[in-house]
Amino acid sequence: MNVTDSPCGVVLVDDDDGGRRALARMLEASGVHVTEFATATAALAHLAANGTGLLVTDLEMPGMDGGALIAAVQARGLAQRIVLISGRSVDYCAARLHALGVAPIAGIEEKPLSLATIRRLVAG
Repeated sequence: MNVTDSPCGVVLVDDDDGGRRALARMLEASGVHVTEFATATAALAHLAANGTGLLVTDLEMPGMDGGALIAAVQARGLAQRIVLISGRSVDYCAARLHALGVAPIAGIEEKPLSLATIRRLVAG
């Protein structure tokens, strides 16, 4: 099943392979289908074709970062909800998004995320 088959489908973007896989397992344990990407560029191409119920993206990645990805996704209406994850503070992330002119998103979460936080994100 791909993300467009389920309103709870998740596109997950993080350049850290181990962190992305661990987060994907926790999301799947919460009952959602996850499509993973190591780069924002690859995720954006997928989203342009498929959209998603929930985009979860890291902030700092090589090439296109999470902030630029969020701005592009919002401009094109490719996700119902967006959550930014980062090892940086919530205030730092919010300032970065504001500087990019990004509209408010569903949430900003500091890594590492707990299973309880994951379940809350999935539930909306």
